[in-house]
Amino acid sequence: MDEKNRIYQDETPSLVRSALLKLEVGDLEPSPFMKTRLLAQFKEREQKRKSVFIWKLVSGFSVTACAVLAITLINQPSTDSKAMADNPYVIHMDFNSDDLKSVTSAEIYLPEKVHFVSGGSQDLKDRKILRLPLKVGQAGRTRLPFVVSSSEIGMQILRVRLYDDNGDLLKEKDLKIRFAKNQGPTTL
Repeated sequence: MDEKNRIYQDETPSLVRSALLKLEVGDLEPSPFMKTRLLAQFKEREQKRKSVFIWKLVSGFSVTACAVLAITLINQPSTDSKAMADNPYVIHMDFNSDDLKSVTSAEIYLPEKVHFVSGGSQDLKDRKILRLPLKVGQAGRTRLPFVVSSSEIGMQILRVRLYDDNGDLLKEKDLKIRFAKNQGPTTL
């Protein structure tokens, strides 16, 4: 067995020398398909980098857009008024006389379960439509105050219509009021 190992050891340097000589002479040439494979590998790596960059860019933009949208929605003021159910709620509507010069009266329409409140008049509670005269104040503004109450919780929409001397409709506005459950008095 030692003799066999010795023969392989003697032959190994000669095999290595012959392989190195072939390399120097240039007898060994790469496969003709290796160039296309290497080029394809480099193109594939570059394409992966580009697609990863695009996805990072799109995801970053999406996260930024969601954050901006969330901040905008949180900071947006609510157009709804809030009131407690079964409690009187005073509504003051201000009108600029420059916009509504010829307004002489207003009609207020109440939905079901909402009623007008007045200190001494019970018949006002049963009415669903109330027509009030409007006069332009000295400061150039018109103010329309009225008091309502609701026996039901939830969103209620009151409609106000403004009319001129001839009874023609000039403007219509909806007021959204969210009536909440009355929690009673709170103590600190």
